Amino acid sequence: MAHNTRLLTLVSIATVCITLACSAILAYQRGLTSTLEGESAQTAREFLKTGDFSVNHLNGQEDYDKPPLFYWMIASFSLISHSVNELTSRLPSLVSALVIIILFPLIDQKKEARHIAVIASAMFIACPKVFWMSQTARIDMVLTLFCFSAIVFFILYRHETGRNKKAVYHYLFFVASALGVMAKGPVGMIIPWVPVFLFLLIKREFQEIKAFFLGKGLLIFVLIALPWFVVASIKTDGRFFNQFILNENLSRFSDLLRTHGATKFNHQPALRYIPYFMFGFFPWSLFFLAFIYHFFRFRKEYRETDLFLFVYFAFVFVFFTLSGVKRSDYILPLYPAAAYLCARFVLMKGADSAYTTAFILSLLIFLITGAVLTSAPLFTNGQIGHAFLSRYVPAAKLQKQELIVAHAADALPFSAVLLAVTLGSF
Repeated sequence: MAHNTRLLTLVSIATVCITLACSAILAYQRGLTSTLEGESAQTAREFLKTGDFSVNHLNGQEDYDKPPLFYWMIASFSLISHSVNELTSRLPSLVSALVIIILFPLIDQKKEARHIAVIASAMFIACPKVFWMSQTARIDMVLTLFCFSAIVFFILYRHETGRNKKAVYHYLFFVASALGVMAKGPVGMIIPWVPVFLFLLIKREFQEIKAFFLGKGLLIFVLIALPWFVVASIKTDGRFFNQFILNENLSRFSDLLRTHGATKFNHQPALRYIPYFMFGFFPWSLFFLAFIYHFFRFRKEYRETDLFLFVYFAFVFVFFTLSGVKRSDYILPLYPAAAYLCARFVLMKGADSAYTTAFILSLLIFLITGAVLTSAPLFTNGQIGHAFLSRYVPAAKLQKQELIVAHAADALPFSAVLLAVTLGSF
């Protein structure tokens, strides 16, 4: 059994290293493949051109859709290479995925838990959605980093007994969530804060709720997150507040302020995040279904940390399900928690179980498929799913369905092959 556990660890480490290398290569050699990627690069370019980092600009016009942190990150990487290009535009996402992997060992620092962290890292990076988003100039991987960082800091806060270190983790929770707000707005606060509140509520630690959320940590959060929003609202005479806070955020959870910006995405069906997650986290989503069954049947075998991560996962899923706007990218913050819980489940079942066999075979097939996709842009002018679809789908229709269909085609080789090998392993 110990031999199999070591094999699991070695295969997982190899998967993480090779997959990150493939992501870096694809981030470098692919052209910008969507309007949103191009807008991210252009916004960063205009920051560098004008020297005005206070308000986002796109093609010379004020842009109120997002806070600036993600574009600041692109601009910072671009300063190193002296140009805004495909790689520098995607580096924030790639680096964020790497840092998330580094965070896994911090969840449980006991020696026997190191295998969980390694396997969780492999499951996280070796799934279609994360692999794709780690090499895409989109905000969501950066948001995922800050939200998951806050979650990890809360776990460390719970485990720490020393007063000074406990205070540090407490403050870091609010720093991470403030950076999440600077990356994508109020959702960067909601995603980590509400699960912590719900978890403490479940544990009936009512005094801890008050102690955790009120005090110096809250002040640190306000000092980091609030100033830019005030400056941007003042400089734009309130236009930023009206567009970003009211239209871009509140309208997504209310029919009162529905605008074109909110209606251009699909809102139905209400449970569309189920296939999104099953497809994006495949094949580990099959493991996750088994974990849920095992979790509720053998609840006492799981630790407090597992309960908290499950509360976090469940809240993120329900929160975005209730939103009027649904995109597969939005639930990316729940992937790290799902990966860790799946890894925990696999090791609980034992290194000699059928789950272990399926895990290793899936990783090996993923590496082969990843190598094929890494070389694909050489033959498709930097386009993978888009190039395939453009042969059969009219351009206008492809553009309209881009977010749903084209991204699915980019991940299709992974899921098709992994489905066969995973089902065959059980």
